[in-house]
Amino acid sequence: MTTLNTILAALYLAVPILVGLYSFWATSKKDGFDQEKVFDLVLYGLVGALSLGYTIDAVARGQFSFNIKNLNPYAAVFGFIGVCALVSFKYKWSLYRVLDNLATSFVLTTAFWLIAVFIQSNFKPSYAIASVALFLANCAWQKYRPSFIKSGMEFSLITGIFCTVALLLLPKNLNLIFVGLLFTLALVTLIFRLRSIYGKFNKNNGSTPRAL
Repeated sequence: MTTLNTILAALYLAVPILVGLYSFWATSKKDGFDQEKVFDLVLYGLVGALSLGYTIDAVARGQFSFNIKNLNPYAAVFGFIGVCALVSFKYKWSLYRVLDNLATSFVLTTAFWLIAVFIQSNFKPSYAIASVALFLANCAWQKYRPSFIKSGMEFSLITGIFCTVALLLLPKNLNLIFVGLLFTLALVTLIFRLRSIYGKFNKNNGSTPRAL
């Protein structure tokens, strides 16, 4: 029975992750990224996620156990994003686009994960409602995204909302460190993106001849 529960837990986690990775692959392909390198980036990200997720769990519990239930989800998310960011620098890709694609993929991953939680919780309606809300929000965002939301801001907005919700719901434990690091990354990304837009704006205005 324990083995069956472990298999089910792995499936409940694997399906949302596979959906999210497919979404990331599809958006990356649309943006013109090299597909082989996209797969490499995802593999590096998964290694970073699993390594950090299990390491933090081992430090917190004082023993290592390669069990899917012991994987620290917040450390894993931070590990995945952090490694993907480093690899995107190596490939000389737009970090903003990579982060944006990761953020939108994370929304779909969370939506499918909530479906799994809905099944595990004996069909508690709140999880189904939250999942449908995320699906609708994602569709609406992709179709009606405001034009002033430039590349990089999408990641900052989605990550900021996720971190705010996590900070409100999470107990004060080790997970708050990684939520705080994610929030810091989102804030830094937003600041650098705004500085870039502001610099281009000033450059364009400075190069425009003044009317006599």
